[in-house]
Amino acid sequence: MKKQSKLLTLSLSFLTIGLMGIAMPSCPGQQAMQTQIDALTQKATETDRKLQSLNGQIQGLSKELAEQKGINGNLSEAVLAQKESLKKFEEDLKTVTTAMSAKSSGKPAAKKKK
Repeated sequence: MKKQSKLLTLSLSFLTIGLMGIAMPSCPGQQAMQTQIDALTQKATETDRKLQSLNGQIQGLSKELAEQKGINGNLSEAVLAQKESLKKFEEDLKTVTTAMSAKSSGKPAAKKKK
């Protein structure tokens, strides 16, 4: 009997302590802390979304930059080719101008009849 009364007393003690824990209000500041945790969790989620968006924009800009580098390379080659063509044209023009000057200095200019 003593064993049963000890067991009954022990069970009632645990039950009483358990009910007191459930019935008692939460620790002071627990609600405020939970509110802060919820707010921080929400901000972290928003920050993650913004970060993913920015990463997507960066990847898009990186692709555009690579395309621009390719275009600039092609444009540079075209400009260099035009530069070489212009140099050759200037040399040819000087040659023709020099040849014309030599011809005109040797012979007097003919007058045109009207």
